[in-house]
Amino acid sequence: MSTAEEANDARRAAIADVQRLLQHPDDLKKLPALRQEYLMRQQGNKAALSSAVAAQIEATRGGVEMLNTALAAIQALRSDFATIEALCTESASLIQSHDKIQLLSAVHGNLHSTLKDVENIVALPREAAAAQQLLDGEAPLLQVYQRLLVLEGTSIKAQAALESGTQVNLKEAKNLNSYFQRVRAALVKFEERLWSVVRAFLPLSRGNPGQLIDALQVIELQDAVDSALVAAGQVGHPLRKAWRRRCIGQLGMSVQERFAPLLARCSRLVMAGENTDAQVSAILADADAFLAQLPDVYEYVQVCFPPSYSVFEVVSAEYCTHLASMLDFIGLCAEQLANEDILRVVGWVGGAGDALCALGLP
Repeated sequence: MSTAEEANDARRAAIADVQRLLQHPDDLKKLPALRQEYLMRQQGNKAALSSAVAAQIEATRGGVEMLNTALAAIQALRSDFATIEALCTESASLIQSHDKIQLLSAVHGNLHSTLKDVENIVALPREAAAAQQLLDGEAPLLQVYQRLLVLEGTSIKAQAALESGTQVNLKEAKNLNSYFQRVRAALVKFEERLWSVVRAFLPLSRGNPGQLIDALQVIELQDAVDSALVAAGQVGHPLRKAWRRRCIGQLGMSVQERFAPLLARCSRLVMAGENTDAQVSAILADADAFLAQLPDVYEYVQVCFPPSYSVFEVVSAEYCTHLASMLDFIGLCAEQLANEDILRVVGWVGGAGDALCALGLP
């Protein structure tokens, strides 16, 4: 319905309402009251209409804001869907190329590892020469050992790769073997120096205990490497050296070397057959000198070694074994000894027993 039609309908309705209210002449008297009532209704309608219009405007404003918010959300959602679609397309492409990507990654990793191995192999002669210089310059054994440990590991890995069938021409193989030989030469020289320090445990314990302790730290570190290899099931790995057991053996060799002149003199005593007085006195004097070393072993040597080595017990047992061998030699020629020599030996045995008991030894 148009606005004009609505206006006509309203006018007709108003005329009909006036006709209804003014049907009789007496109804004209009610006209002021009707006018007043009309004005009141008009004001009320205006107020209601204004309130309704204001509410409608506010509702419309809120609807517009919600519409704008929804529109922004829809646009963001469309953008997200576009991003998801692009990612899905990229993922589909990656999935299709997964095998190629995996192969390329493996090639890249192998190439990086190979380049690193080549760099390490090329550095072998230089590092071996540097280790040799440290050894020649009397550098601390621990410092040299740490360098050689890395060097030996690289050398072992390179040799394993060479023996696994890698295509290497004759000239390259000779060059690599020369590299490995330099590393082995440095290792041999290092071990010689290490064991020479261990064998000199008695003079070093008083004159230069730091050098002895440095050597023992090397042995302890190597023992830790051995334990790690055993735990990993690599008992036969070339880096496993069992230096701790060899250290105990070197202590025994050192004692044996010290006693060698004394036992040689005892052997000559057996072969002499006569004129034994001076020889017995000299032998017992040397034996006294060895007994006098045991307190130094207890006081100076023992503190340089880890307690688990039981070094005093090990060394004193070696001393007792060689002193017993000395007495066995003397016993072989007992019939040729003068009574005075026999008494000297008996007296020495008693004094030696007292000295050993004072040290807590049987």
